Amino acid sequence: MNRAYIYVCLLLMSLISASSFADEVFYQTGDTLTGEIQNISDKKLLYNYTRVVEHQGTDKNLVTRAYVYPDGKPAVTETMLYTGGRVTKMMWQQFQVNEEGQFEIKNGKVYFTYKKDGVVEQSNQPLDDDFVSQDELLEFIYKNWATLMSGKNVKFHLPVIYRQETIGFKLSKLEETSEGIKISMKPSSFFVAAAFGKPIVFTLKKDGDHRVLSVEGRVSPKIQENKVWKDLNALLLINY
Repeated sequence: MNRAYIYVCLLLMSLISASSFADEVFYQTGDTLTGEIQNISDKKLLYNYTRVVEHQGTDKNLVTRAYVYPDGKPAVTETMLYTGGRVTKMMWQQFQVNEEGQFEIKNGKVYFTYKKDGVVEQSNQPLDDDFVSQDELLEFIYKNWATLMSGKNVKFHLPVIYRQETIGFKLSKLEETSEGIKISMKPSSFFVAAAFGKPIVFTLKKDGDHRVLSVEGRVSPKIQENKVWKDLNALLLINY
């Protein structure tokens, strides 16, 4: 596994408390959040990020996330359909490397479609009991806050569209510092974790709403080096 496209930027969302998460984030018509993806070493702005919620009915909401260059050129776009408070479909476009795809949940299965340079691949698998989509990750962290704070790991399966499957991940509390509480996220398999490299590290406020202060690690857009597109480790910040 040479990539683990986990859409970490999707985690950067503001919330009042765990109990009001859905009301405050998912179900506010026109709710917009913005953020930045910065270079870790010099904090140079690499991409801008927006997340917009559109109400589409009594139990449906459309969430659109866009990652764009500073000049406004699109890098990645992701669109999620929420039905009854859960993501039931996600569409993804990676403009940098000409990839696109989606997953859809129906009849107890996850159906994947992936397209690269005009070639379409499809697959499906049973829906995991611990399935968590990228846009639901922050809510998942808050629902398992007490477990994480007790020092226990929390495992889940994340859909990876370009691989047309779900991959097991785990969350762990790393430490408490003056900056806040640090939580790591990495593949639960030893072999996959070794290929993945450094875990994603979230820093959250100790008190109050425990909002995300920063995320350091793999992000959705890529970086081009010597005309080759590579996975990007960067610093993610939300504009509160």
